[in-house]
Amino acid sequence: MNAPARQAFAAAILVALVTGSAGGGTADVERRNALYRSVDLTAEHQYAEAESVLVSAEGLWPDDAGVSFHFMSLYFGWLDEWGIPDSLSEAFYAYADSTIHRASMGLTGSPDSALLFEYRGLAKLYQSMLRSRVEGIGARNALSLIGSARSGLEDLERVRELDPTGADALLALGNYRYWKGTHLPWPLGTSGDREAGIAMMEEAVSQGLKWPVAGVEALGWAYLREGRFQDVIDLVHPLSERYPACRPLRIQIARARMSVGDVEAAERALREALDRASADGALRPFVAMKIERWLARAEELRGDSAEACARASALLELSYPGVHQKWLEPKLRTVRQIQGRTCGEPDRH
Repeated sequence: MNAPARQAFAAAILVALVTGSAGGGTADVERRNALYRSVDLTAEHQYAEAESVLVSAEGLWPDDAGVSFHFMSLYFGWLDEWGIPDSLSEAFYAYADSTIHRASMGLTGSPDSALLFEYRGLAKLYQSMLRSRVEGIGARNALSLIGSARSGLEDLERVRELDPTGADALLALGNYRYWKGTHLPWPLGTSGDREAGIAMMEEAVSQGLKWPVAGVEALGWAYLREGRFQDVIDLVHPLSERYPACRPLRIQIARARMSVGDVEAAERALREALDRASADGALRPFVAMKIERWLARAEELRGDSAEACARASALLELSYPGVHQKWLEPKLRTVRQIQGRTCGEPDRH
């Protein structure tokens, strides 16, 4: 699975569920505020700060499925952005299991809780997603991966039965269907799955999500893959202004603008993203490379082959300690292709 597709699928299941219980007491308000805060921080890559918020929340609500879910979401976003599943997957799986267990326990007393079904269903999809990313997807494991995700999909279908207006569950179902249509061989995935998946995601976004970043990012990656570049810009730009440090949104817009010929605006967006990432402190080489590879592409498109060559060559000389090859290699492949075109050397990889 390539990076945009992986991020689209991940974003589809990375939905912030912050509605809490039916009661509206002070404790419930405080809980929701803590979860909102953790999601805001995660969206702008302030992972340690988000973790601190959730540690405090867990101390107050130790058996809450929502707190476990947000821990799981945090660790998935963190390990994905930094490419370090070997370092954080243990924590991720622990909180995924905890979310499933706590939601299941809650459902014994509240069997019609759409929220608990949603927590549980998304946790199951998260587990399947990380497994597919680390293992890859092929003839040997495609059926197994689909089977492991099916239980989560059933939970999300139950959410839709209990709450037909539940846009978050619709988003996840739609993105999973799109993923099937674009990455699984026929008959496991078809063009009809791809088209239906986009339509479902569009409906979910239009209905309004509990947390819009996940939905907009997911649909944005799908639009990019389908060549709907102006749709990417129209969809993503308003939210990227609200969350200026959210790198995936900035990269989506930049890639779309490059594709419609607005290279100057694309380069400006990428430089802003790189500046913001650098301002946060020590910038990890892998994070910087994910932005700079598209800067090299923008330089290539505006005709500055020497600058693009120098940037691509420098990125290939860097070390990326701790980054899993399944995360690193697709990014470096793009860099090598740019180097091959701009340095006068054929790409041999």
